[in-house]
Amino acid sequence: MSDSTSDTRPGSVCHLEWFINSRCDYTCRRCVPEASVQDKPDLGLEACAEALYSFVSFAEETARDAHITFYPRQAEFTDPFLTILDTVRDLKTRGLVKHVACAIRGDVPSDKIKLFRNAQVDALRLTIDGPEAVQDELRRRGSFQDTLAAMREARDSGILVIPLVILVEHNAPHVVDTMRMMLDEGFDRLVLQVGIRGDVGGAGTLAGHHPDPESPWNQLLLASEYRAVLVEALNFLDSVRDRHEEFRTRFILANPMYARLLFELGRAREYDQLAAAQARASVLPFALKPDGAVVAQQQLPEIGAFPGGSFKKMFETFHPLRWFRGATQQDDYMAVKQSAFGKCSSCPVRSHCKPMLVGVQDRRLFYHPDVHCWVGEGAVDSGQA
Repeated sequence: MSDSTSDTRPGSVCHLEWFINSRCDYTCRRCVPEASVQDKPDLGLEACAEALYSFVSFAEETARDAHITFYPRQAEFTDPFLTILDTVRDLKTRGLVKHVACAIRGDVPSDKIKLFRNAQVDALRLTIDGPEAVQDELRRRGSFQDTLAAMREARDSGILVIPLVILVEHNAPHVVDTMRMMLDEGFDRLVLQVGIRGDVGGAGTLAGHHPDPESPWNQLLLASEYRAVLVEALNFLDSVRDRHEEFRTRFILANPMYARLLFELGRAREYDQLAAAQARASVLPFALKPDGAVVAQQQLPEIGAFPGGSFKKMFETFHPLRWFRGATQQDDYMAVKQSAFGKCSSCPVRSHCKPMLVGVQDRRLFYHPDVHCWVGEGAVDSGQA
């Protein structure tokens, strides 16, 4: 692997996931454990501004587009988030930030939608759990109607709405109902995040991390149960293909295990054709936690902190992807590591199924097969990369 600070190819992105004022919110798996030390206070406004300008400067110096996704707390918005959002809007106007998104629970009130619109937020990832009876049982009475109202208002305000279903046992049987509902509402995409039992890497879902052990959010799926969900969803997508081709394509490509499923159904060429038409940006990720700790990805160790940090120095010294010149070289490296896993090495669609980066030491990156894979479920894979 060779050192490279910049990636000047078209589509090169530096992406910051910013968990700002979000530590107290139990509704998202990412929020509660995000502080490296729980008694360490959240960053103040001055330190947040320092982190923001460091990130924007690093993106500019390395010829990458600066993308920021905020994860604000569900409660009343306060500083530093409000001031930082205004600052980001100004930076966006100057062309220094290219894309701004917020990820938040779907039943967000109207005043916050107006705030996002005025801040020139490009996209909102809003959770929806299923039909009204399902969501209200998972959240609270009225949550479903509040979510639909928020999604409609955001869309009508010109904000891209990305509905997100966090999948656990409770709402898994209702995925098709949710897909049909989103299409009827005029939304052209839907994203699944799935709680899988035994997820060693933390696949970016809240599932399994609710403080109440009896909570339905802690009732996770087996990978084989996830397969059944994908089969049901595929049957529905096939039935509406003539009217919703773009929605269908996005949904399939957003769930990498469709590569395996379509192979098992004798339709591998179909996935190959969809994937070949997809343009893939080279993305350099960072995540900033409420207490100022910075990681490259959620499951990896801290690589720096604010105040007093520098994204440039963190990248040059500690970032696990600093050796790659872009997505292609990274994919080639992952493919070599993937071959060490028994079930992966013999899988005919392994090129579409990327292993999960779960650790780094010196220049050694440690991977694990995708936890969503149902092949050999229940067996222990002894391969190590």
